[in-house]
Parts: sequence; C-alpha cells; structure tokens
Amino acid sequence: MAAIYFPNIAPSSRSYSPGNYPTTEFESLNGAKTYLRFGNKRTNATLNVAFSGISDAETFSILAAYKDQNEGWTDTESKWIEFIENGVKNKVVSAGVSDVNLQNQYIEETQLRWRFSTPPTVTSVVPDTNNVSCSFVACLDSP
Repeated sequence: MAAIYFPNIAPSSRSYSPGNYPTTEFESLNGAKTYLRFGNKRTNATLNVAFSGISDAETFSILAAYKDQNEGWTDTESKWIEFIENGVKNKVVSAGVSDVNLQNQYIEETQLRWRFSTPPTVTSVVPDTNNVSCSFVACLDSP
C-alpha cells in the first residue's frame, strides 16, 4: 500500500462529514427493529475542499495527485491520499482551523484511508488563476 501526499495548499472552503458505523437493520413481522453494528470504526466519511485563485502549477500538482492515486492499482496494493507528511499536517486540514482536536478528527482519529471520490474539477478564471474542487471519501484500509 502506498500513500500519495496531497499538495500543501490552503483551501478556501472545506466541508466534512464523519461517516457512519456499518450497521444492518432487522425488522420483524410485528415491526420491532434490531440493529446490528459491525465494528467500531466509521466508514464513508467525506471531505470536500475548494481552492480559489490558485496557480496553474498548484492546479497541476492536485491533478498529479489524482493521477498517482488512481493509476497502477493491483489486487494487492491500493493507494490513498495522505494529509500528513513527515509529521506535519497539510494545510488542507490545518488552514483556518485553530483547534488541534478538530484537525485530528479530519485525518488521524478516523484511522481511515482517504481516496478521491470524484475527479477534481478545474475552472480557469484568468490566465494562471484557477478554482479547483476536490471530493474525498474515507474507507477502511483494504487492498
């Protein structure tokens, strides 16, 4: 398994959903419901980030991260996006967030692996100025 480090660019906006615990609902004939929870880790957490007014070089680095994460998969190796490099948190999760606990919630405490859920969307504004939006989904680590 391999981590792809996301470019260290501060987003102009960010939205996060912590995901749900995997559960199955069983309903009996009389309408009584029972829920069976599988495991103690949430899945399908989502992180959406938007970058406004970034350069062509920064835009290219985001597209390169998308390409690197999605090419070369095998049956035994998957790739994910990492927002911490050499112990330093990426601006995607730290910019504009002063509470360290909230920063950790985005990337460390979930113990999930982030992947692009859709390709990045690039809007060219003027020469060398772009708006980019990225959507990520977090999954349990598996090949």
